[in-house]
Amino acid sequence: MYKENYGNIPNKDKIRSIMDEAFAANPTKWIIHSHLVGKTCQKIGKELGLDPDIALACGSLFNIGRGLGHDNMAHLLEGYKFLRSESYFFPARLALGYGFVTDKIDSYRGEKNVSDFDLDFIGKFLKKREISPYEKLVIVVDNYIKNEYPSLAEKSDVKEGSEDSEISKIIDNWQKDFEKILSKEIGAYVPKRKSYKFPYNLFKDQK
Repeated sequence: MYKENYGNIPNKDKIRSIMDEAFAANPTKWIIHSHLVGKTCQKIGKELGLDPDIALACGSLFNIGRGLGHDNMAHLLEGYKFLRSESYFFPARLALGYGFVTDKIDSYRGEKNVSDFDLDFIGKFLKKREISPYEKLVIVVDNYIKNEYPSLAEKSDVKEGSEDSEISKIIDNWQKDFEKILSKEIGAYVPKRKSYKFPYNLFKDQK
């Protein structure tokens, strides 16, 4: 579907199709994490006055590079390339940018497992990027769910240190700004497992 100022945005059926195809190739719990972020962003986005369709698409597909079998910084770049190939340019930019809270490459918390050429491309991308409310929302929700559901988090994406502390402080401030507008705290918008068969029914050990 077309959204003015945002271009082509996948509808919920296309989102599900993309996730299903990626899961077939990489059947791990990345899909649960992506589902939780997408549905939470949709609910919060609506209350914030954002377009819930865009919030759902960006929140569901921000991590698609991981679904395609990549990790660390490579999953950002591969997710970006994939979504661009589908002509979803706004979600593509978010899939690349969400890993960087600032315009510095070092604000990424994981391994820089890309070529020097790609690092240069990402650096130039970050210098031009303006972080949209959708991107801040995805970053906040992704961070919240990683903290609340550590079994779904990718350990390779976590590093510690003073720099990371500053990054966490920025994300916390964004969350506080959102919660000043919202009627409830962030966790109240996260969908409960019992409310959704997909994607939990993909795993035999889920009840």
